[in-house]
This record gives sequence, structure tokens and C-alpha cells, in this order.
Amino acid sequence: MQTLRKLQPVAMDSSGHTECLPNTRLNVLEHITDWITNPLNEHNVLWLHGLAGSGKSTTATSVANLFRDLNRLGAFVFFSRDVKKRSDPTTVVRTLAYQLGSFDPRLGAIIAGNIDAIPSITQAPIAFQFSKLLVEPLTSLEDLHSEGPIVLVIDGLDECGNARARRELISVLAEEMVKLPACVRTIVTSRAELDICNAFELKANIYAIGLETTSDLTHNDIKSYFRHHMARIRADNKTLRLTPNWPGSHKLHALCERACGLFIWASTAVVFIEDGHDPEQRIDTLLQVEVSSDAESALDILYTKALQSACLIDSTFISDFHAILGTIISARDPLTHSAIDHLLALDRRRPSLHTLLRLGCVLECSTEKPVRVLHPSFADFLSNPCRCKNKAWLIDPPSRNFILANQCLDRLEETLRRNICDLTLSLSRVDAGVPEHITYACVFWIDHVCMVDEKLTPIGHRVEKFLCHYLLYWLEAMSILKRSWTVAELLTRIAEWARVRPFARLLRSHPILI
Repeated sequence: MQTLRKLQPVAMDSSGHTECLPNTRLNVLEHITDWITNPLNEHNVLWLHGLAGSGKSTTATSVANLFRDLNRLGAFVFFSRDVKKRSDPTTVVRTLAYQLGSFDPRLGAIIAGNIDAIPSITQAPIAFQFSKLLVEPLTSLEDLHSEGPIVLVIDGLDECGNARARRELISVLAEEMVKLPACVRTIVTSRAELDICNAFELKANIYAIGLETTSDLTHNDIKSYFRHHMARIRADNKTLRLTPNWPGSHKLHALCERACGLFIWASTAVVFIEDGHDPEQRIDTLLQVEVSSDAESALDILYTKALQSACLIDSTFISDFHAILGTIISARDPLTHSAIDHLLALDRRRPSLHTLLRLGCVLECSTEKPVRVLHPSFADFLSNPCRCKNKAWLIDPPSRNFILANQCLDRLEETLRRNICDLTLSLSRVDAGVPEHITYACVFWIDHVCMVDEKLTPIGHRVEKFLCHYLLYWLEAMSILKRSWTVAELLTRIAEWARVRPFARLLRSHPILI
């Protein structure tokens, strides 16, 4: 196990992932289960694709949990665009190998042996890692074939970097998965992004299933979902004296019609309804609009209604909304509301939590955990002017990223100094002395700077000043944070960014970047 840890796997805690409700998605789950358990099926990869919010992740989680109960889940890897580590294509094969090695000690021994034989394997090309860490171990154990299927689940592949960053990974998955033994069944879920479609379509070993949003089965499943949660809301609001069949078959049907086959519409609507002072009035608000012609429009209308109900359209609220939501959407890792306050230097009279609590139906927010959007489609809505018609809510990611880069540098220049944690030789735990917002700024200021278009929003002078006066203090802070191993890569990135920008003095002033 110690050798396996050299793979630097990404931590994957699926305990917070929701499953399909009982008696929903039965046809899809049965179809996938039959495919997994049929050893004669010539396809060893199942690609489950569909629109944002169509239920791909809940289906994948249900399958993973079913085969975990049977002790046949080899690995469950899922991606999240708002967590940098969980959207890095270079970590996928290593994480799969680590989980497989933990699943079966025999596989773990072979994988560990290959790591010991090739210590630099974590820096090798993805195709080489796939061959040595997955194909060789899995094909070398003949007993696996008689022990039942080994299920690998790769959920949300479209959230693993952008098309350019994941090009090598997609190519390896499309071309090399066929080399895995027939007992290994891999499920991949994603939106039907062009690069994934081009790679996966027409592959003889890949079986594609599209999640339908217009079928009667999907409509009935969403109705069951609403019926279940309306009963819970009724039970939680006994003082309102809602009728036993509330909200009634007519309104239940109308809600299902407006969902347009999207489970994310239904789940967001449920939170919107239960967060209101009057659930009946909230349902009527959702039913004021006509049924949409397509799923994306249905989501746009729902998000618009949610924001209209939550937001006060005045200059103060709009300013706070842009600063806070822009940070949540643009941050490389999620931040707690307290860290957002400190990073943005917000007015203490109006902390971010005051704004965030109004947006409970579209954000996941608590006093302790990082703030996240409940579904990536909400971030897509806010950042797309063709979808978000109200400019008061529209977030411009490049502008917010530029602001975040400056805010990171502001906080670092205010805080960094020699021996920032007042260390002594006897002090062993030092990372606790670096606040969350300073940790974020230390780790990600270069990420944000490198996404800035210097021609449109100059920031080179800030970078030059920072490197002149704070470079050594930043290196010390990264050491305290146990992130020294990332420094060389980060300095290489800022050097490459500087070389193509219209200022050369930065490079001349800092030979370390040459």
C-alpha cells in the first residue's frame, strides 16, 4: 500500500453522491446490469451520455453502489470542474490503478512491482501508465476471469479539463480500453461533447447509450421523484395543513411537463419549493411560465425564476452577487464563505453568507464546507449571455479571473513576510498557521495570472513587483504548506506566460524564470 501511494491518487469520497430514487431509472439500471453481467457481450466499455442534468451521475452512482455491495466495484472515479485536482486528466490512470490495487491485493502487488521497477512512472505519458498500471496487471491474473466482473466507473468525463487538456486521456480511453480483459467492464458518463463523440463513436468495443429526456419512462420517473419529495415537504410543514394529496395530480403533472425530462430541473425545483415560506406559492411561481420547447430553455427559465425570487435588484446586491458568485465560479478549488470574505476583503457588515443564504436552491452552502454550485449547468447559465438575459446576474469569467488574480496578489503582499508562521525548530505542525484564503492565494495565484490576456487586462507589472519583493517569502510559504513539489512547475508556467507577453523586463529581472 505504501508503494501504491506513490501514484498520488486523487481522493474520491462518493458518500455525498446521490443515487436514483427507488423505482426510478429501472430500465436503464437493468440494461446496464445485464451488460455488466453478460460475459459474452463483445463490448467492454459502456458510454452513457446525455444532456446536463439528465441523471447520468445519479445513474453511475447507483451502479457503483450496487456493485460495491457485491464486492465487484474496482474503481469509481468522478470529475468536478470546480476542484482542480478532480479535473486533471493526468491523474485519472493513477487514481484508477490505486483504487484497483486497493480492491484486490493481488493486483496491488503487481502494480506496486511495476512502480518499483519504473520509479518515474507517475511522470510518464498517459498511454504508458495505462499499459503498465492497468493493462499488464489485469491481464496477468488469469483467475480474474472466473471470479466475476470487475466494474470501473468513470463519471463526468466532460468535466475533466477542456478538450485540449484531455486529448491524450480521451485517445487512450478510446484506443486502449479494448486491451483490458473481458471481465473488466468500464462505464463512462459524459455530455455528448464533440471531442468525446469523435473518439468514442464507431469503436467496436464501446457500447453507447443515450439517456432520453423525452420518453414516457423518464416522465414517469420524474413524476415519482416529485411525488416522493412533495410528500416529504407536506410532512415537514404540518402547520400549513396541506391536503393529503398536495399539490394534486394537475400541478404534479404540470411540474413534470416543465422539467422537460431533466432530473436537475426537478431537484432544483424541489429545493426552491421547500426553501420558500409558502410551498404552494412557490409551485405557482414555477407554473407561471409555459412549457419550454427544449431542455436547456427549461433550465434557463427555472434559474431565472429562482434568482428573481432570491435577489434584490439594487446596486449593492448586484455588486455583492457579481463578486461572490464570480469567485465561486472562477475559483480553482471551492472556498468556504469565510475564505471568500477574506480573499475579497468584503465589508464585514455584509459577509458573503448574507448573500449566499438567499441562493440555497442553486448553491450548496454551509458554515463549515466549501461553497459549490449544486450543478455545473447553473455556472454555465450565469456565464453565457445568450442564456442569462439579465445583465445583473451575468458573470464574465475572464473579468472575474483577472480580479481574482489581483486579489490573490493583494492578499499575499499584505501577508507574506519572513518566517510567516514564527517557526521554531521544535514546531512540527505549521500548516495550521496559514489561513485558508492565504493558502488559496499561494497555491493558485499563478493559475489565475496565466489565464489573463495581458493585451486586454495588463497584469505584468503586478507579477514583476511580486517576484521582485515577495518571491522568497512565497517559496517559504509553499514549503510550510508542503507544496514545494509544485513550485518548479508553477515557475515554469509563469515563465512561459511571461515570454509571450509584451514585456521582457520581467524575465531579465528574474533569472530564475529563464
